[in-house]
Amino acid sequence: FLFLRVASAMARAIAAGAVLAAAGRLELGLALKGVVDFQSKLGGGVAIQATYQDAEGQITVAAGKSGNQSATAEDTFLFGSATKTFTATAIMRAYKAGKLDLNATVSTYVDPLLMKGANQTLVEMYGPNATNMTVWHLVSMQSGIPDFDVTTFDTLMLTTAKTHSWTPLEILQYGAKQPWICMPGECVYYSSTNFVMLGMVLLSLQSGDPADWVQLDQHIVTPHSFPEFLDQEPANKYLTIPGYSQDGNGTVIFDQPSGMHGWTCGNMVANTRDVAQYMYALLVERSILDEETLRLMTETRPISIGWGTGTLEYGAGLFIQQVQPAKITTPVMGEWGTTLGHGGDTFGFVSDQGWIPQLNATWSYAGASDTGHWSFTLTCNIISAVTKVVLGNSTVDCTPREILV
Repeated sequence: FLFLRVASAMARAIAAGAVLAAAGRLELGLALKGVVDFQSKLGGGVAIQATYQDAEGQITVAAGKSGNQSATAEDTFLFGSATKTFTATAIMRAYKAGKLDLNATVSTYVDPLLMKGANQTLVEMYGPNATNMTVWHLVSMQSGIPDFDVTTFDTLMLTTAKTHSWTPLEILQYGAKQPWICMPGECVYYSSTNFVMLGMVLLSLQSGDPADWVQLDQHIVTPHSFPEFLDQEPANKYLTIPGYSQDGNGTVIFDQPSGMHGWTCGNMVANTRDVAQYMYALLVERSILDEETLRLMTETRPISIGWGTGTLEYGAGLFIQQVQPAKITTPVMGEWGTTLGHGGDTFGFVSDQGWIPQLNATWSYAGASDTGHWSFTLTCNIISAVTKVVLGNSTVDCTPREILV
């Protein structure tokens, strides 16, 4: 159990919290501001916002610009795949409430929706490999289902975004055209299709019509009105700062219809304060899920095929990673630089958030560009800045890999 593995680190965190309070929040705020200023300059002035939260409260800082607009601590950003943590939490809460069975086949829930929207069952759409695919396979990235998120489809969605609002059903239909990776349960493969399909599972609990996807209430797992979750409306209904996408040669991401962001796999808009607070409630206070359900969510397995192989372990809507560039191998929980959370990389935006065990604290950052390497060491540098203030020295080495090699 993840939390038991880091029990000693949690004990150290209590002492660290006392040192942090004595050191002064102002000093910590200045240190964090220095980090985001540096990372923003590294990205050519990219707009960045970051929040750190511990037992003493939150600190939010911002730097850079998006076009002519300076980033502030009040802005909202797209968070991409960080949405998966919220979707997984909704699934786990429905499971705990007895509304769904994690070991039931996905077909049990989605076939009525797919038949109504596409006149196909799940197996007819995705082939016989989907026959025994369960809800647990989806939420833990063990289904082997092909990923819709490939370059050709990304380009198609981006170039048609102004004229076509993509639906979850269309996304699933495109994913079905891609090759299967493995039989369910035989690999751990990061595929965003899993989490669009989980949206359909959640929708099936309240409707039999896939057209009702815009009515799915994703707020049920959040303690406040934010984050917001986009469906078909223009992103700037909630998004306050534009992003820039390398996929579209600098395409501005701001007012396009929101179907392109992948619904329950990537449609969250928020301030980093909201996301850091959610991670704190989930992983530090443990007030969102009970211990048994949280245990299921945080039991991780190494990704074995494709993106993240050798560097990430996936649980259920959460992964562990080692953020020190010199140690980016299979992470070991309890080592400095190993965190539990989820990142996001979507059209025009990048984010990362989660729990720092040794500090018993959470963080979140978001930036308004998916271009370049400005974000690669940001989480590491946040940990470094905090530990310099709290402990008097940095506990992580954030030297970029290109310098190390």
